[in-house]
Amino acid sequence: MALRSAHARASLRLRGGAGEDEDEVQRLIENGCSLWDDEKDASGAERCFLKAIELSPKNEEALSSYGVLLHESSNNFQEATKYFEMALSSNPSHIDSLHFYGNMMHAMHEDLKAKMLYERAIQEAERMIANGEEPHILYVETLCNYGALLEKALGEVDAAEMAYKKALEVNPEDTSVLFNYGVLLEDRKDDVDGAQTMYLRALEIDPEDLNVLMNMALLLQNHRHDYHAAEKYFTKAMEVNPDRVDLLSNFAVFLEDIRHDTNR
Repeated sequence: MALRSAHARASLRLRGGAGEDEDEVQRLIENGCSLWDDEKDASGAERCFLKAIELSPKNEEALSSYGVLLHESSNNFQEATKYFEMALSSNPSHIDSLHFYGNMMHAMHEDLKAKMLYERAIQEAERMIANGEEPHILYVETLCNYGALLEKALGEVDAAEMAYKKALEVNPEDTSVLFNYGVLLEDRKDDVDGAQTMYLRALEIDPEDLNVLMNMALLLQNHRHDYHAAEKYFTKAMEVNPDRVDLLSNFAVFLEDIRHDTNR
């Protein structure tokens, strides 16, 4: 997940009447995001975020960004929670905080808390759209993560499908949504045709998406019994990443059970 991309729009909003202190805070936040996103320099990013918070203790961007860093760099859930809560105390409708806090709750299997946070982020993003603003940069990603939570953790398959459809209305070329929706159609709806359509759409956008290549291979193997085509997708996936364990395992099973070839 990229801190900088999530921060970009809010940075533009905050700059409207910024003075020197506000400019310095924004510079520190942007530097911190860059240090973590590009260099995985957690200590350097931490220094930037803490300095920004020192200058502007209620700046939701600085507080939220530091919460993300604490979660992603060290799984310090307790401290990250504190900073996310501080950000939302400063601005309860701050989409970035709601989104990233929801992601952390999802990772911690605090599923109902994650659901509530995602729903608040989605509601706020849709309020912005209703007011004529462009969709928030995290809107589609939030819908995608929300759909995955609903489907896999809470078993709310129809609601998950609605979330994926809504996300694709905003961005029909989001490969993560296309993949997740394809998996839902294949595994939950027994809609092989629909799943294949989603996977193929994703591969048109990113022909080297490893997850989609592997799922296409398995779909062709298990549902279509088109072993020649399945092997092509396995081979392509191996070209992308020959070291991925689940791919190696699935391809080995295919070669042994279908091709009766144990020598490759």
